[in-house]
Amino acid sequence: MTEGYFGLQVRRIVLSSVLIICCCFAISKVGLTTTEIDDGYNAISENSLRAHLLFLASDLLEGREATTRGYDIAAEYAASVFRQQGLKMLSDRNGEDSFLQVFPVNEVVSRNNETLQVITSNNGSRMVKSFSNKVNFLMGQVDRTVSINAPVVFAGYGLVEKEVGYDDFAGIDVRDKVVVVMAHAPGEGDPNSYFYKSANRNRFFNGEEVLAKRKNAQERGALAILLAEDPLAKHSSLFTNLASNISRKPQNNLRIVTPRRRMRLINEESSRRPIPIIDISPSVVSALFEKTGKSLEGVQKQIATSLKPASFEMIGKQVEILGEVETKLLNTSNVVAMLEGTDPNLRNEYVIIGAHLDHEGTRDGYIWNGADDDSSGSAAVLELAAA
Repeated sequence: MTEGYFGLQVRRIVLSSVLIICCCFAISKVGLTTTEIDDGYNAISENSLRAHLLFLASDLLEGREATTRGYDIAAEYAASVFRQQGLKMLSDRNGEDSFLQVFPVNEVVSRNNETLQVITSNNGSRMVKSFSNKVNFLMGQVDRTVSINAPVVFAGYGLVEKEVGYDDFAGIDVRDKVVVVMAHAPGEGDPNSYFYKSANRNRFFNGEEVLAKRKNAQERGALAILLAEDPLAKHSSLFTNLASNISRKPQNNLRIVTPRRRMRLINEESSRRPIPIIDISPSVVSALFEKTGKSLEGVQKQIATSLKPASFEMIGKQVEILGEVETKLLNTSNVVAMLEGTDPNLRNEYVIIGAHLDHEGTRDGYIWNGADDDSSGSAAVLELAAA
């Protein structure tokens, strides 16, 4: 599923502090007989694990999206398993002990009306190009209304790697500006490249690097990131993949029609909220590089040849980015239980084991069941409680 923006199609960022099912144990390392240890292991069975998983991932629970009836059923199910195993309740609910730790969250939903314009000023003239939401650009999940009108800076791959002295932000000022960066990293396919060697490859070429790019830009005062696919990449296009996804599963159009809901803790500091990441198509890239005397492919080749950054301010370029959200105060819950230890020296120490119980919910009639993400982990926690 999507992580915090559309470009990471197979990754999802989860508020684990909000949506978690956990057991707390204080376990003695001594005093257990071989029979008792065997009994614990034997309490774990494939049939029991499968039973938990199939129920939690069933259509009945409608994808277990937080604050929905499906998630509440899943939470009550987990609580009932803890109750059956005789675990201790840790929460207070309406004056009574409970396995459910209920707390408020802000639901944030995009109005699905994002706009993006590239404005070019040259010799007194002003040209504005407008682009279509979810056709030419895709704005990742945001938890507040976005309204940006700012100059543009190109910052290569948006990377800062002190180990090899590579810094795409050296010599440029990105404060209060929008930063254009390419996906991935230099040296793709070159085993001698620092970025592509086996120890680093996953960090720079499977999507995780985008979070580092955002962090680098945000720490330097940038307002947003425009993420362009690197022209020389050996990867399929995000926008082509989205079209293919619709063709393959007509109902599975989560990223095209229905805006995703996002949950935020009500006391989360606004200053810590991440800046927006907007995936942009080649048509937006062309508008940004028009009249700069450069091209994205040319700059990428320059970096590949020199192995040095080629960042620059895009003189005469501005972008206007707008996107509105609606918010609502709702309740959700953790499911928490404790199994007390018996060793007098260790019973006040805790081991916390958890998994996230929620998943993506339902979009346009398609249920995101979430068997592996994370019914499997939740089933393991429930089975471990029995063991």
